Amino acid sequence: MKKSAPYISIVSPEFLDLMSYLGRKLGLLEITIGGMTLGWLVISREPMDDWTERHESVHVLQFLELSVLTSLAAIAAFFWAPVEISAWMMVTALVWAWMPGINPGLMIYGLIWSWHRIILRKPGEIAYKDHPMETEARIYGPGKHHLRHRPLFGWLI
Repeated sequence: MKKSAPYISIVSPEFLDLMSYLGRKLGLLEITIGGMTLGWLVISREPMDDWTERHESVHVLQFLELSVLTSLAAIAAFFWAPVEISAWMMVTALVWAWMPGINPGLMIYGLIWSWHRIILRKPGEIAYKDHPMETEARIYGPGKHHLRHRPLFGWLI
């Protein structure tokens, strides 16, 4: 199967079992995690079928969009900030923008999910299903050529 987006795929049901267990213990999840995208790293319970591959590809593209935006903001801050910013701070921001698992995209995902879960008091599964990034991935997941027609930052629309 040809990948729809650039990513590294790992099959690790043990990792997803651990994440599901921790999510249940912390009272955050009522579902078993079937797959997880951490930037350009996709972890699945089993080899991905076409639908799952397209769904996770949308998440990879969301990460890439937010990483590029964060990188441009770091560069702009370095050159145009009213205070002096050292080069190592810019490099740190650029590295952070592209790290799987600790990047701005995952933080934004977590903030939106937390808003649904904590502020709006939605159950975990509904908070997941109502998340705009998940909604976009479900919309474009079934289509064979979805990535060609997907607007940039489509989850904001």
